Amino acid sequence: MNVGAIIRFQWVGLVVLTAICWALVGFQAAISLALGGVSYAVPSTLSALVLKLSSKQAQYAPLGFVISEGLKVILALILMTAIFVFYKEIRFIPYLLGLLFASHFVFLFFLRVHRYGKQ
Repeated sequence: MNVGAIIRFQWVGLVVLTAICWALVGFQAAISLALGGVSYAVPSTLSALVLKLSSKQAQYAPLGFVISEGLKVILALILMTAIFVFYKEIRFIPYLLGLLFASHFVFLFFLRVHRYGKQ
C-alpha cells in the first residue's frame, strides 16, 4: 500500500463520513466533521507530496522526512486554530470525530487488513 492510496482513502472516507453525518445529524454537524478531517487531511497530503519529491534523490530523503513531518504538525495546528477562530458555529464532537477519522482510522483499517487471518 503506497502513500498515495492511503491519502486517497483518507479523502474518500472523509467525504463518505461527512455525507452520512449530514443525513443523520444535519448540515452543521457535517460541516464540523468535514472541517475536523480537513484540518488533518490537508497537512497529510502536503506531507506526502514533500516526501515524494524528496525521495527522488536519496541524499535529500532524511531532510524531506523531517521537513514533511514538521510541516504537517505546524500546518495542522494553524488550520485547527483558524477553524476555531473564524468558524464560530463549530460543533466540537463532530469536529473531533472528523479529526480522529482522518488521523487514525486509515492506519487502523490498513493495519487490520494487513494482519487479517494472520496469527
